[in-house]
Amino acid sequence: MERKQTIQFGHKLKMLRKKQFLSQEDLAELSKLDRKYISNLERDISSPTLDTLF
Repeated sequence: MERKQTIQFGHKLKMLRKKQFLSQEDLAELSKLDRKYISNLERDISSPTLDTLF
């Protein structure tokens, strides 16, 4: 049986954001996304679209 490796995007996003000393609000402003959306991404409630990733 093949074992699939999953990526926890939210955990990685939060780790990288904190490494840059950015708040969710800062990241939202820089990315032109809503702070609540950033929060949902970090908690793996929402999944980013390809447009969002670019």
